[in-house]
Amino acid sequence: MKKIFVLMLVVFVLSLTLSASAADMGLKRINGQVGLLFPSTDNIDYGVSFLLGAGADVGEITDNLHLVPSLSYWILSADPEGGAVSGMDISVSNFQIAVDLQYYLKEVKGLYFGGGLSINFKSSSVEYDITGFGTGSSSDSETDIGFDLLAGYEMPIAKTTTGFAHLKYNIIKDLNTFAVVFGVWFDMKK
Repeated sequence: MKKIFVLMLVVFVLSLTLSASAADMGLKRINGQVGLLFPSTDNIDYGVSFLLGAGADVGEITDNLHLVPSLSYWILSADPEGGAVSGMDISVSNFQIAVDLQYYLKEVKGLYFGGGLSINFKSSSVEYDITGFGTGSSSDSETDIGFDLLAGYEMPIAKTTTGFAHLKYNIIKDLNTFAVVFGVWFDMKK
């Protein structure tokens, strides 16, 4: 099933690139970004974490519709007290490669909405010291396809830089996340 989703992602990106070959494509801007990450799980409270990322605007596919690939990394950790998971230290990290489409509204300069697909390389580890069971550790990794939705706003800072903030909801198997992301775009065409 994962192979089918990866194949669909590759076909999707290639079809967008080929269909946009006549459009204004090429590296337009790059960005650096930081954010607050709020995980959504049923049974473990990870609290709030930080994310780091980078992205690129590779041009308009059609009027106001931009192709924006990005990379991001985050780590979540929990040290639950009480309940079923007392005595455990849990951590989850994710390296995400995403391809988003961002539509910039003509009516409100700087406002954009979008969404896309991602490949997520998740790793998790658990260390435990439970009375009656002893101590130990376990780790695992998996690759999952994800989907995301986002909404944001851009505002010029200087002639070749633009600040932005957006809200992004990632739908990833077993661990959905909500992020508040801040960053700066740097123009590459000037």
